[in-house]
Amino acid sequence: MTQATAENLDEICLAEPAFWRRPDKHDILARFRREQPISLQSMPDSDTSYWSFTRHRETRDITRNAKLFLSHYGTGMTTIDGPETAYDVAGMVNRDAPVHPRLRGILAKVFTPRLLRNLEDAIAASARTVVGEISERGHCDLANDIASRMPTKVICDMLAVPEGNDRDELARLSIVAQGYGDELGADEDESMAAFYALNAYGEEICRGWSR
Repeated sequence: MTQATAENLDEICLAEPAFWRRPDKHDILARFRREQPISLQSMPDSDTSYWSFTRHRETRDITRNAKLFLSHYGTGMTTIDGPETAYDVAGMVNRDAPVHPRLRGILAKVFTPRLLRNLEDAIAASARTVVGEISERGHCDLANDIASRMPTKVICDMLAVPEGNDRDELARLSIVAQGYGDELGADEDESMAAFYALNAYGEEICRGWSR
């Protein structure tokens, strides 16, 4: 009998980083799926708890039941203080009905398959530009020069954001906004300020389109 098969599942904390460094983690997760597909888990060094779903069937069912599962208070491991704050930064992905279907309907009218096919050439051109600049330098920081810049460039092109300082600032704000909970990232106040700054910029773009 191995440790993975003998260990008491009630004593395993899935939110503990050390668990994910264990070589037998996949065996333990398989046991959770067989024996406890739904379990109440505690956050390390915290009084906070959450429900863990490790099997597809239960995960599918709960995410389709708006009476039992809400997305708009956050679905990540990091907890942002206060439900109102979590709702502010939830974004479209973490909205519930009826807001989520309404937003999806708006975007579906814009991001049609034909439009997306037309965007392919523009995205390929953006990729060539980014890689070309790196080639001229002969070196790069993959996170900053590609993983961060490429999505920002594509989104800014789609929204007709002018080339220049605005794009650099939007890239910076995006990194800071997503950095809360990362020990190398921003704290909550900085992340929230970045979220609100991005929202304000987006609202200004929309006002410009409506004029």
